Amino acid sequence: ASAVDADSKSAAKKEAAPKAAPKADIPEPKVESEVGADYIPLITALKCGELEEADQITRDLLVEIGGAQTQKQGYVYFAQAKSLPMKDMQTIDRIWSTYSDGKFGYAIQKKIWNSPQVKGDFNKFVQQIGWTQGPCGGCDAICSGCPGTLKRWLPVGAKSGNEFIYDTAKAPKGHLPLTSALRGTYLLKSLLDHPAFGADGLVGRTGVQAAQSGTPRGEVIDYGPLVSSESLRFGPSPYVARKKPWDV
Repeated sequence: ASAVDADSKSAAKKEAAPKAAPKADIPEPKVESEVGADYIPLITALKCGELEEADQITRDLLVEIGGAQTQKQGYVYFAQAKSLPMKDMQTIDRIWSTYSDGKFGYAIQKKIWNSPQVKGDFNKFVQQIGWTQGPCGGCDAICSGCPGTLKRWLPVGAKSGNEFIYDTAKAPKGHLPLTSALRGTYLLKSLLDHPAFGADGLVGRTGVQAAQSGTPRGEVIDYGPLVSSESLRFGPSPYVARKKPWDV
């Protein structure tokens, strides 16, 4: 057979090879809400691969499903997390898991937190899911005994400065959704310990030891007890202002 024939057969095999289904063709997960929440924007963002917007929408949804008090505050306080409606929390997690092929969501974060590799150690947890970087200025390698620094988060649309990864292929398992841990692990622990993600509790150490980005090399910040609920507040989502008519 000639080289041309061989090339033709090779091309034909490539054409015949099954292609990965686009996210739009993935069967939509079961959606339930105890409070009439709209999950179309979250599903749409994840289908389109807009992970940064989906991450912010998720925080907005937590505020919405929390009820009148969290809506008035504009944020969810850690003590309120356990009261977030079961079906809605399961729906949020199911949506994230479905459109990331099981890579993202609160349930997988809880599984990593309780894993033999992490055992509830906050430093190991944030390293495992890629929320830290090396203290030397941008490297991802964490030297032995060094907790690294927590990556910097900025609101959706910021031109620079957001150091998290909004790419399903490149981000580590459990990387999203984000939960603020700069001022303590209270909110993170409360969300992961929600009964929607299993009856088993969280294990191990829980103190915050990874430093905030910009801390001098080798220095560890102990934020101590949370003294202000304002530290857990996220800004309003630009997605809301840019909603299309069909997202309402």
